[in-house]
Amino acid sequence: MPVLAFPELAEWREKCTMYSLPEPPPVLVDVAASINEAYAEIEPANNLLARHRVMGLARAPLADHLVVLRRLAELDPASPFWETDVRAFEKARLEEIRSELRTCRENRDHEQLGKIQSELQRDNWRTVISKDLRQQVDHALQTTRAATGERLLREVLPELHAAYSAMNMAECKELLSRWDQIVQTSGMSVPPALDDEIRPVTQWIEEEDQKSRRTGEFEAACEILRQALDSDAPDTELE
Repeated sequence: MPVLAFPELAEWREKCTMYSLPEPPPVLVDVAASINEAYAEIEPANNLLARHRVMGLARAPLADHLVVLRRLAELDPASPFWETDVRAFEKARLEEIRSELRTCRENRDHEQLGKIQSELQRDNWRTVISKDLRQQVDHALQTTRAATGERLLREVLPELHAAYSAMNMAECKELLSRWDQIVQTSGMSVPPALDDEIRPVTQWIEEEDQKSRRTGEFEAACEILRQALDSDAPDTELE
């Protein structure tokens, strides 16, 4: 009966020759390689099947369960029921998203809306996602981000006013940097009323920066003049 490779094969052959015994059958290296490849292909699917069963028993979130189902469909394309299951789960997930969308709007949960938007933008959906749903998610995300951004800006205002009253230039610049970061992250347009609130601060900082630049330029010119005087430069150069 043919056998596979094992470490003591050379020793076995030597003993057979020594005692005039029949030569051992040839080692089926190709068979061994094929078996190893088969195990390597089956193992990921087995792990995913186990996760699939556990997720079903634990009623795992549909979004997470879909990740496993889609991978199973990729690993086992010969079984059409995986694709059927994926489409069924996608349909249920889209209905779930519509429900989540209402909750996110009420709670102004822009973080969850961002996750939903990213999920819908992936290219692994078998089900066609309606343009209406995509637009609803995009609009809700934009609205909630703007609302969150405005709330954060209003939280910065008291600190900014206090720093301005104290003429604390460094703190004012730090708070305005935070302000700009909030505006950029939220993608919002600053309401005119809030813009009016910070205008005196930004104007003051701009004026002080201009004074600082002019002072620096003046001091640099004085230093050039001093060096020219020290080196007894001609009158035309001094002028």
